[in-house]
Amino acid sequence: MPFTIYSDFGTILNPIHGCISNPTEKYTINTHIHKAHSFAYFIKCSYNDSLSIFRSYRSKDCTNVYMKWLIEDVRRIYKDHFSNYKSMKPLTVEEQKRRDTAKDCFICGEKF
Repeated sequence: MPFTIYSDFGTILNPIHGCISNPTEKYTINTHIHKAHSFAYFIKCSYNDSLSIFRSYRSKDCTNVYMKWLIEDVRRIYKDHFSNYKSMKPLTVEEQKRRDTAKDCFICGEKF
């Protein structure tokens, strides 16, 4: 993959008060709730490190900012690197014949 995204959130565990369970039924007791307070993400380009991006942010609205920034970055990457896709030229008859009869990889030389 030309681009990979690594992402993480920092959270604070806030206690939940007043949880009442029914002892006659199976249940899970939720004792805390995760409240996001920060994030960081890294978009790694596999072929040109100058295209890699690191972003971090810390605030109460971090989940909204995360989505906004990530969508903007992914859209920019798509526009700059994938939206001008051009199909490969069809193989000539000779190229097709060489491909069909190949017994070894032309890159590494290993047998198929």
